[in-house]
Amino acid sequence: MALCIYGQRAGWPRWLAVLLAVTSLCFESTGASANPHNNVSIEAAEALRPLRDIYAVVAREMPGRVLRIKRIRRAGHQAYAVRVLRADGKRGDIVLDGSTLAVIERH
Repeated sequence: MALCIYGQRAGWPRWLAVLLAVTSLCFESTGASANPHNNVSIEAAEALRPLRDIYAVVAREMPGRVLRIKRIRRAGHQAYAVRVLRADGKRGDIVLDGSTLAVIERH
């Protein structure tokens, strides 16, 4: 297979240069979207709350055993989704605001 640039057959140095240029352009355009962790917002770093605070709010609002805590985004803000096994054996879910720990949803 021969690479022709401006109607002339290109040797391997020119072929390699074209290949590297195209490759770098492809990776440059997808670099930010390929790894979502590169675009960490300042709000996300400031909104982290200690687990003891989250456990205290959950114990007050929905007593039971905490099964899972996940960081999520609701309406563009950090939030915590907490799954609880209540004393009656049923599962309950509660969503807390990431910065104030106010209850957003309760299921």
